[in-house]
Amino acid sequence: MYLIYCVDRPNSEQLRAKIRPDHLAYLKGFEEKIAIGGPTLGEEKNPTGTVLIMNFNDQKSVDDFLANEPYHKCGLFESMIVRPWRGVTGAWIPRSPV
Repeated sequence: MYLIYCVDRPNSEQLRAKIRPDHLAYLKGFEEKIAIGGPTLGEEKNPTGTVLIMNFNDQKSVDDFLANEPYHKCGLFESMIVRPWRGVTGAWIPRSPV
């Protein structure tokens, strides 16, 4: 699994709103890969970035996903952090039968 954390460029609210339908449509094609995803929020609950935890097996798959991701393609993100990730605890982590 991979954690993808993206921070929007300053003053990019209009760009985010314009591209959002394309972003959501693109994510629909990856629903089986998405463990959880959504925007980070600022003080006034306005979106300031994106967090996705996705079930990819390798970095190339993540890179391919991001290469066509509409927010990334339009230049919305000021920065991105992509790291391998492993869920250890939490209500939504799948449990092995005991």
